[in-house]
Amino acid sequence: MGQIIKAFKQRLVIIKLQTQGPKTQDPRRSTEDSRPKNQYPKPRTQDPRPKMLQTNLHSVPKKLILLQGIDLGRGEINVMGGRMMLLPVEILAEMVHRSGNSPEVAQLLYESCRVTTEDHYRYMKEKKGMGEKELLDWSKELMGFIGWGKGRYIESGVTKGNLCLEMENSSVAVEYLKKYGKSEKPVCHMLCGGAAGILNAVNGRSDMVTVETACLAKGDPKCVIIGKPRSQLAKEGKK
Repeated sequence: MGQIIKAFKQRLVIIKLQTQGPKTQDPRRSTEDSRPKNQYPKPRTQDPRPKMLQTNLHSVPKKLILLQGIDLGRGEINVMGGRMMLLPVEILAEMVHRSGNSPEVAQLLYESCRVTTEDHYRYMKEKKGMGEKELLDWSKELMGFIGWGKGRYIESGVTKGNLCLEMENSSVAVEYLKKYGKSEKPVCHMLCGGAAGILNAVNGRSDMVTVETACLAKGDPKCVIIGKPRSQLAKEGKK
């Protein structure tokens, strides 16, 4: 009996649908409402991400947070397989000042930063498949994130062996000028070496060198670093 009642109800539903016929459009609907559904603007939904990631931060800190590059529990900051640390910029300024900004200390800081930076960017190029523009964008964001200053590449033809990096608010230069006054020579030796490392990594060479031609610590408006093959700079009397 139950099955008969169930079949009867199903039949009534079918008859009702057949007698209703196709739905007619309500003339009161506007022509705008007759657009396909995919043409309507999507309703705004609440961003599920943490509030600090909803802002237009540089991609470097966002990647570090998302990839767990910062581990406060272990006291670690890791960037693409390399461990980093934050330290007071006064230490670097003090090293330059105590040495009298000697050529030996300048070369030591330059080469140390060149080698480590070159290894990092070769890794990014070969293992992560990053091209010239991506490497340069990454370097600018990373410099800003770790507090070196605001960088801008004037010449983009790095693969042709030319580089011109302008640094605003270079941390070492600003700190040196504030504590010790004007310097007779440039002081951004590590920054200069890092730029050489980037230049070599992008070009797949080892003979690219950089020179700081202007420095905030000397009283110049900004720090300027140029990079070319060693032989070319030697001909120009700059290296």
